[in-house]
Amino acid sequence: MPDRGIYIAMLIGDIINFPRLMENDTERSLRILANYTQVLDKSILDTHGQLASDYFGSGSLVWFNDPIAAARCAFRIQNKSALVQDLKMPILLMSSEATKNIKDQLDFSLISKNVDSIRNKSGVFITRDLQQSISSELYSFSNIDLPKSTYLISGDLVEVTKQSGTNKHNHVSREKRKKPNPNFIKVAIVTLISALMILLIVNGLIPKNKDPSAGLALVDKSIAVLPFTDLSTGPTNYFADGVMEDILTNLAKLKDLKVISRTSSMKYKFTNKPIGEIAQELGVNYILEGSVRQSGDKVKITAQLINALQDQHVWANSYERGLEDIFEIQSEVSQKIAEALNQRISPNLLSVFDHRPTQQIESYNALLEGRYLISLRTKDALQESLTRLEYALELDQEYADAYAEKAHALMLMSNFNFMNAAESSKRAELNALQAIQLDQSNDVAYAVLANLYADQYKWDQAEASFKIALELNPNNAIGNYWYSLLLRDLERYDEAIQFGTKATELDPLYPVIHSGHALTCLLGGRSDLAKSVLEKGKHMFDDFFSYHWVWGYYYLTTEEYEKAQDEFLLADRLNPDLHSVKRSLVYCWGKLGKVNQVNEYIMTQHSNTKEDYLGRANAYAGLGNDNDCVKYLHKLWDIGELTSNIKSSIKFKHLIGHAEFDSLLHEIEIEDGKKDQKN
Repeated sequence: MPDRGIYIAMLIGDIINFPRLMENDTERSLRILANYTQVLDKSILDTHGQLASDYFGSGSLVWFNDPIAAARCAFRIQNKSALVQDLKMPILLMSSEATKNIKDQLDFSLISKNVDSIRNKSGVFITRDLQQSISSELYSFSNIDLPKSTYLISGDLVEVTKQSGTNKHNHVSREKRKKPNPNFIKVAIVTLISALMILLIVNGLIPKNKDPSAGLALVDKSIAVLPFTDLSTGPTNYFADGVMEDILTNLAKLKDLKVISRTSSMKYKFTNKPIGEIAQELGVNYILEGSVRQSGDKVKITAQLINALQDQHVWANSYERGLEDIFEIQSEVSQKIAEALNQRISPNLLSVFDHRPTQQIESYNALLEGRYLISLRTKDALQESLTRLEYALELDQEYADAYAEKAHALMLMSNFNFMNAAESSKRAELNALQAIQLDQSNDVAYAVLANLYADQYKWDQAEASFKIALELNPNNAIGNYWYSLLLRDLERYDEAIQFGTKATELDPLYPVIHSGHALTCLLGGRSDLAKSVLEKGKHMFDDFFSYHWVWGYYYLTTEEYEKAQDEFLLADRLNPDLHSVKRSLVYCWGKLGKVNQVNEYIMTQHSNTKEDYLGRANAYAGLGNDNDCVKYLHKLWDIGELTSNIKSSIKFKHLIGHAEFDSLLHEIEIEDGKKDQKN
């Protein structure tokens, strides 16, 4: 990236009236959503956009090499979206001149203000500063078709028309304005769409370029199952993805085979990268790819196994059968791949492969829709996933997978505070237990149950459930990661690092796992390993808030508070709604002597809640006011929101030796001992 340049941010607002359409006709809205996604995908690919797939700020981030490509992409999205059930949405183009990094310069408060002003309007909206910067470049090219409704934003909305290379509201000729040097232009598209659409795109587009040396060490028996191409006449992405995921899940249960997780594999859904390059980035030597074509009650699935190291096809086949045979096809493909890779399938595992989870194909379709919506991680999507899963259970009341996925959705609703935590956790537990009662080999149900028990500090039950889940599916990356977090809470750091390392190998492109693993290494006293993990992620996760958050923690351990502050500021800019990031930033301010800023923050933490108690404890810790810090830690204990591992916290472990803090720890440990006896 150049030292200086013009950055252009394009924000695509909510599809107007889409929530009403979702409410009136869910199935039709999902089809429309799939069509709209294809429009976005193709527009970005055709204009050579590059998605920063690990960016988790507001919207999605796509890089372009020149402003004309960005403009063409914006206009194409609007024009083609109108053909998809006449979809309408606002598209905003704005710019800022940057000196360091796009994330440092984008003014998110200005973005929010502009989006609010155009939220329910349809058209392309261009800020005055951007129009003045590149107006001759943007409006004079005859091969760009401006939408009929194009506006300037300068307090009021001013319509722009294309008139012989000039803007009628700002007559700037091409000859009189100096053309921006393309060598100093980087264009960023920040796509701000509905919560439902944000993660849909993030999970679908091309991964960010990485340093060639960032590829993982290859394991002899290792495989990645790439997203299957959807060749159906109608929009059935969820079905093709579901077939791919079920085959991947089968293979993941082979204990001697390393199988890359769905999260990392899905990054390659729309990539044109060579198979060998993908294999190197994922650290595997085999790739499975395929396609799905569904038409009525018929389905055709093709699959081929490729030895990426030797660029040889190992096995391939095509299956064309009735839709009711979908489970038999998935089982046969899984067995053929296992045989090709010399994997032994035990009789018990063979029965799992051959198990028909439901007799109702419509119920299976509803499950796939529900699972797909869960992956979006938004409130609306999770609520709709519950509706689809409940419908699946109406059709088949003994569908264990539907109960397990329903438990998964309810757990996330609790974790994200989308529902009453106590209610959703209890419902999640009941559904997970029901799934296990129907199918004792359901690893998803055990993993969800383990996570629920960990949240309730039921350590023994949580660990037992994790062990069963990982015995059933040793390649479950998120299961290995969750287990590492439990071990971290129990201060069994060597084991936590072991399982965290495995999780990063199974899901090499998932920033949540990598940053969380780096924090585990830090807390375990392995700052050298934490730094190594963070440095490896530099080219992959630089747009992800948690990556910078953990870098900040690293600098706390080295007492480099200026550097820590910079990382926390960047994390806060990428995810301004996360309280824990702000608490870390305030702690740094205290260490840097910014007393007024800390006191201003303290004044905002005035309620008797977990978040405000934590905020005050962090603030006083940074200021070195140990007495008040312990006071608010004790308040956390009084409301049941503190555990003994607080003594390992980077920000609070200095309190060991403080009489009141030691007394608090003793009180916690006594209570933990009572709980252990009950359990």
